[in-house]
Formats: sequence, structure tokens, C-alpha cells
Amino acid sequence: AASAASSASATSRASATSPASDASRGAAPDAGTTPPSGARSGARSGGAEGGAAEALEAVVDGMAGRVLLPLLRAGILSRPACAAGCTCSAPLYEAVATTPQHVALARAVAEASTVLLKNEQRALPLRRGAVVALLGRACSAHTPIDPARDAWTAGDYFVVGGTGRVAFRRDPTLASALRARGVTLHVSPTDRISPALRAMRQADVVVACGGATASESEDRPSLRLDQHDFLTQ
Repeated sequence: AASAASSASATSRASATSPASDASRGAAPDAGTTPPSGARSGARSGGAEGGAAEALEAVVDGMAGRVLLPLLRAGILSRPACAAGCTCSAPLYEAVATTPQHVALARAVAEASTVLLKNEQRALPLRRGAVVALLGRACSAHTPIDPARDAWTAGDYFVVGGTGRVAFRRDPTLASALRARGVTLHVSPTDRISPALRAMRQADVVVACGGATASESEDRPSLRLDQHDFLTQ
């Protein structure tokens, strides 16, 4: 990431200055002449093209600085602990860094970041003994990632792929969490409408799930959930 960001900054800086320099020379880039400083300054600052190039350079510099400066201050670039995707398996997936304080903080962050859009007819919290229809394959999704087998960018419905990925030592599912809460489940583990409707007829509450995966260094083609069509039909 550091080398890529640095290269991007250098490339942007070159593209921002060389067209103006070439125009002020009136010669090819390898002509070996250098224009007066006033000519170069006027070429860079004049016109929409020069302004756009300088703006782009500032944006790239800012992006690179946010990544590189903390790494430089921490000395990480001079003594890297590992190379992402190559030698980071032990510190990322084998070291146990969890403490009771970490668990408490993680729970607090998860609770604070949960957004309840609606609670119609006071369906939540679920009462013990309630009959719940659990619809969609995302409700029963597992954590299938094996750090020793899968690419470092692999993600699932529970964790994002990349250097921030966390390997679970147990396999949580929404179904297992609800059973632990003491509710009775009617599970429709597919994204098909007919079995979902059958499960709903026997339930007090319906929980339908959707999910999507994301990863570092890879763009998603859209923000749609994998179950978009199932949930909106």
C-alpha cells in the first residue's frame, strides 16, 4: 500500500507539471532545455487544464499522506512486521490478541453502530418462546474462510476481506444466536419465495436476511445485497 500510494503521488506530480513545461519550452520533453521560472509558473497556473492538474495533484498528495505519514511516524516502513499476502499469516491469524477489554469494546461498538429502522408493533425485543420464521440463506450463513487455504482478500457475510480480516475461532450464525435466546425457529434456508411463505404462515415474527461481501483492494460492482431480488419480491 505504501509503495503504491507513493508511486501514485509521483505519477500525479509528473503529469501535473510536464505538459506545462513542454508547452513553455516549445520543444519535445527530451529536448534538454529548461524554460524560465516565470514561464513555467504561468503555464502551470494558467488555463483550466493547469488548474485541474494542480487540483488532482493536491488530492492524490492528500490521499497518499493519510496513508504514509502514520506509517512513517510509527517506523513501520523502516521495519515492517510482515508483507501483506505473503508473510502475515502468523501475526494476523495465529496470534491471540483478544482480552476481556477487547470483547467489551467490540460489543459496545457493535451495539452503537446498529441501526433499527423500524420496530413496528413492538416486534423487538423477541420474547422467549416466540415462533420466528428465519428466511433466506444469509440467516444461516457460516464463516467458511480458512486463512491457511483462502486468499488474504477473501471475505464473507461476517468479516471484510483484506488485512483487517478477523478469523473466528467459532462459527456464529443468526440461527444459533436466536436458538440460544429461547425462540422456536421455522427456517427457510434458501432465497426462494415458496418455502419462505410456508414458514411465515406458522410464525409470530418474520426475520429475513440479506448480506454482501467486501474486500480490501477490490471494488464491488454495486451496493445491492446478494438477496436483493428475494427481499424485494
